Amino acid sequence: MGLVKILKNRLNLFMGIAGGNPLMAAVLNTTDIGPKLRFPEFRELPPNALRVRVGVGGRLFNNQPQFLLKGRDLWLYLLANGLVRFTDNIVEIGSGIGRRTYWMRDFEFHGIRYSGKYTGIDIDPEMVDWCNSHYDRERFEFHCASHASSAYLSKQETARYRLPVDDASQGLVFGTSVLTHLLEEQMINYFEEAFRVLVPGRALVMTCKCVDLTSDDRGNTYKHRSGNAYIENPGVPEAAVAYESKFVEQTLRNAGFGSVDFHHNDSNIQHTFVALKPS
Repeated sequence: MGLVKILKNRLNLFMGIAGGNPLMAAVLNTTDIGPKLRFPEFRELPPNALRVRVGVGGRLFNNQPQFLLKGRDLWLYLLANGLVRFTDNIVEIGSGIGRRTYWMRDFEFHGIRYSGKYTGIDIDPEMVDWCNSHYDRERFEFHCASHASSAYLSKQETARYRLPVDDASQGLVFGTSVLTHLLEEQMINYFEEAFRVLVPGRALVMTCKCVDLTSDDRGNTYKHRSGNAYIENPGVPEAAVAYESKFVEQTLRNAGFGSVDFHHNDSNIQHTFVALKPS
């Protein structure tokens, strides 16, 4: 099982590199021509070279359905548990190319549509630019968090990043597959910022890999340590990062959060936690 996860991480890394190479990107984007001609719903999707960089089930080609379905279950989960409203201001950490954002943009039923302000944060300027040019700025805006990852920092720079929203202004802060690429200092930064911007009584919802909740991770995949983080590759520590759930919970409480609950779905290798800001 550990070998399968390592190979999957290697494939995702390759796809990210391929999507960022101009020649490979051109080849990948040509594969969109046929599907876009045949299926109108594919015409507004990001180009394939961007889709593969955020993960589409390991599929280099014909991955439009994976992109379209990626955010569905998350929003159903949030709505079913009363964690989001269509009037909320929302911050998504790690918004990528909007594969979750578009569910809020395109939803309309009997005149009901999303009417809050959606703020996406990502470290990839190309993805941020694409989203800003394809989502209406009245409801959606995207920002580049160039200081979110140590891979983007010089020794003289600080890893602190301030979310571009006001204190106690957000009904939800969430992120998926973000903590799997953040070392301890950056994770703490985002927890503290999420607490600052959330309305009292509202939640931070994120996914992470917990070595103590998934039995095979510690020994087979995350063999190295960097502070409290378990990492797969010391040469590229942020390629795959995991933590112990107790450390994540304590870090959230140190940031000010009250109740912290972890949930796991057997079909997902990551765990979801819900951390509430006290009312």
